Amino acid sequence: MGHRGILAEVREVLIQKCAALPPPITLRLMSQPDRQLYAIYLGGDPAPGRIGEDHEVVFVVAEDVKAARKLAREKWKGDENRAKAIHGMASNAFPVLKDVPPAQFLKLLAAGEIAVGGALLAPFVPAALAGAALTGFSGALLAMYARTPAMRKPGSIWPSQAGTAVSKDVWMLGIGLGLMAGAVTDGSSTGS
Repeated sequence: MGHRGILAEVREVLIQKCAALPPPITLRLMSQPDRQLYAIYLGGDPAPGRIGEDHEVVFVVAEDVKAARKLAREKWKGDENRAKAIHGMASNAFPVLKDVPPAQFLKLLAAGEIAVGGALLAPFVPAALAGAALTGFSGALLAMYARTPAMRKPGSIWPSQAGTAVSKDVWMLGIGLGLMAGAVTDGSSTGS
């Protein structure tokens, strides 16, 4: 079976599995009992031969389903000001991104976040692979933090008010490294 055949088969299995689940999928957060983690499926049926492309599962934390759907749409689509702000921060830290249009960059960033989240949740993705994806994603965020002086207090590694949101994501790096180390020490390549 060729690459396209495998993708079509995976797409059909995913559609069947998603159809069997009550939308949206939620997980109550112990640290914030008034909020939940929602997995929101955006869009209709994927185009033939495509797993995604404007038909994505987006993960958000919100108070209720209505707020979760709104946040999911904003995360995936974003507005022009948000795209320019995020693109500006990223391209200052990684100059190679300056040539990527802000709206396209925001969509690529959202797709990367969605892919990493999906890899972490999918039981068929090996823990080492999901850990490597999370380590790469969080490593890029922390590199941006380190390369952007406005995110840190002068002469310090500690975050400024502007850098707190990114610096706290160091926990993702720890989890990613932990997943990879656990896969090596357990001698298994499958997730939990």
